[in-house]
Amino acid sequence: MDLKRIELLLQKFYSGESAIEDEKELKDFFTTNDVPRHMWAEQEMFTYYHIGGKNEIPDKELKNKIINVIKGAEQEEAKRFTNRKKILYMVSSAAAVIALLIVVYFAFIFNTSMQDTYDNPEIAYMQTKETLLFVSAKLNEGTKNLYAIGKLDEATKPLSNISKIEYSTKSIYTISLFGTGIRNLENLSKIINPIEDNN
Repeated sequence: MDLKRIELLLQKFYSGESAIEDEKELKDFFTTNDVPRHMWAEQEMFTYYHIGGKNEIPDKELKNKIINVIKGAEQEEAKRFTNRKKILYMVSSAAAVIALLIVVYFAFIFNTSMQDTYDNPEIAYMQTKETLLFVSAKLNEGTKNLYAIGKLDEATKPLSNISKIEYSTKSIYTISLFGTGIRNLENLSKIINPIEDNN
């Protein structure tokens, strides 16, 4: 066989472009001829495909073995997950019970009842009113500076007229295009008129 043809067929084989006839020719070459040293790796591969590949018969029970291993692993993982869930549930329950006991303990130790600070409700009302007015005055004092922002808003209102100017300039540009078109028509009429005058 021609070595150049074999090398060309090998290139086609490795690029996935070989036909079945080309692959048969390669198998025949590598199984029957004396192969050059630089092609020994390909000879081993094609010899395996030709001889070794045919003799291997897959185990009929292999599919069942694989499925059983997968199911066993899934069941083991489910057991571990269930155990983790139980442990987490017990730990969180214990933490909740401890927290509840701490709250109850401190509630009984520091058993303080609410007491009125004023004996007269009118004095309590006046004190509350005075405190609320003080808070209101401080809040109003803090918001005085925000009035300047309202003035800033009023100062930007005239800027909205800029959009009207932009619209006007676009309209003027459109009119100028119309004028350019008229000039082009005038130039065209100058070209057409001498032609009509000659006829």
